Amino acid sequence: VRRERVRRVSLLERELARRFYQSRVGRSLEVLVERESDVRSGWVCGTDRWYIPVELPGSQDVIGRFVTVTGRQAFEHVLMAS
Repeated sequence: VRRERVRRVSLLERELARRFYQSRVGRSLEVLVERESDVRSGWVCGTDRWYIPVELPGSQDVIGRFVTVTGRQAFEHVLMAS
C-alpha cells in the first residue's frame, strides 16, 4: 500500500511540475546558469527564480551569471529556453 501511494504521489508531483513549467512557456525568465549540460553539447543548465530547472543554449562563459531567456518547451523535469 505504501509503495503504491508513493508511486501515485510521485506521478502527481511530476505532472504538477510539468504544468507549472508549461505556464512559463513564452514568458521571460531570469536564470542563474550553474553548469554545462550533461546531455546537450553547447547547452547550459540553471535555475530560475521559481526554482525551475532550465536548459538553454550557451557556453561555460555564462556559468555563474544571470541571463534573461524565454521559456520555449516544458518537459517533465526541465524547461527548455532560448
